[in-house]
Amino acid sequence: LKSVDLPESPWKIPSGAMSDATSYQNKTGIMLLNSGVKASVGLAVSVVPCIVLLRGRGMRLFSMGIGAGFGAGYGIHQADAHLRYPSQFPLPETAEQHLEQWRDCVMSRIPKM
Repeated sequence: LKSVDLPESPWKIPSGAMSDATSYQNKTGIMLLNSGVKASVGLAVSVVPCIVLLRGRGMRLFSMGIGAGFGAGYGIHQADAHLRYPSQFPLPETAEQHLEQWRDCVMSRIPKM
């Protein structure tokens, strides 16, 4: 068999975006968690308007799917932005930090009594 030289791939991660493969593997779990959380929030936000405004079961499910899709899309966009510009778009390091960020965000919006 004859060996063939393949051309260089045009799909390159910018230099400095990822230092090595292990850092990429460690961040993959956080990115998937972030996308899952955003999809869950999109689904939860779309449930109440769907139940109140729509009568048919099919339209309710379709609209809730759209809400989850928007949330997942936002999470994927955030992960992509982090891969391209890690200094400008940091991700939480662990799941606990991610949950603490959500808790702080919710608690800051609740009026104190």
